[in-house]
Amino acid sequence: MERRLARIEAVLFDALAFLEPGPHRPALTSEREEQIVAPARRLMERGGKRWRALFMQLACEMHGGGDRALPLTPLVELTHAGSLIIDDIEDGARTRRGGPAAHVEFGVDLAVNAGNLAYFLPTRILDPPQGGLTTLDAAEALRVYRMYAATMRKLHYGQGLDILWHRPGAASPSAADYLSMCRLKSGSLAGLALGLGAALGGAGAAAVTTAVTIGERFGASFQIVDDVTNLELGNPGKDRGDDLIEGKKSLPVILHRERGGADELWEVLAGIQNRPIDRVQPQIDRAIALLQGSGSLREARRRATELYRQTRAELVALAPGGEPAQRLLETADALIGAGRP
Repeated sequence: MERRLARIEAVLFDALAFLEPGPHRPALTSEREEQIVAPARRLMERGGKRWRALFMQLACEMHGGGDRALPLTPLVELTHAGSLIIDDIEDGARTRRGGPAAHVEFGVDLAVNAGNLAYFLPTRILDPPQGGLTTLDAAEALRVYRMYAATMRKLHYGQGLDILWHRPGAASPSAADYLSMCRLKSGSLAGLALGLGAALGGAGAAAVTTAVTIGERFGASFQIVDDVTNLELGNPGKDRGDDLIEGKKSLPVILHRERGGADELWEVLAGIQNRPIDRVQPQIDRAIALLQGSGSLREARRRATELYRQTRAELVALAPGGEPAQRLLETADALIGAGRP
């Protein structure tokens, strides 16, 4: 696994290069190019588990494709980095992966540009001048583009729902609505990772579709666990309870409301939204205590675990066996158990 991750890491940072040699290259010096991609590079340098890229590579291997997916792993990992940059701007988050959020460190304008650029940089790998990087023919490249475009549409619809629900005074979604949002926002890239890996490995159309669905369901499970962890322990590199300040209607909050305990919680949340976290820590602690007292945190984790149990069974049925499939299952188990981004 260490060897796989090291190779993925090298591919990801190679993909941060922007322009190929050509008539327009002299107009952009290497120094200027680096300044443009600096917010994305800084975020990538802070680490991350790279599990989406690993999922893609392992899915390809387990279907017999070897390393065909390796050059394309930036399609899921750089895109994820870009989405984090944009997400932090939209949420007003101050930290990410143990350091200042990109817009805090580099300014909103450069961060927005870098976040959006990270969506498009990895598609360069599919261009004909990059012929040495991939073995895709024109039909395969078109299929990859289509899968990637469909994923980006899902990602942005999901993020849009999340934004609408966390605005001050917004109505709370139902648990079913929240799950649908998670499958779009958090599950879309996981679905692309497994689906694209399977496709590059030579899986048939039905198996690829199933892999996408499994990935989306896994992403939803992961997001619920991540939301619970944010409140119970705090996610690495972020402040405990910052989701509450950002007004996010996570599953624990939704379940608390459905259990009839929303009045006091809503009053607390209204008083802390968009305020500096160091000034409202007692109120955050009170909100978390209310969620714990109602059993909403425990129930949210139970639902995530149950969804993952069903999803894992589907993945086992799809997987042909062998070391890559076993590694994929072990990685998924660890992610749900730890609940880390």
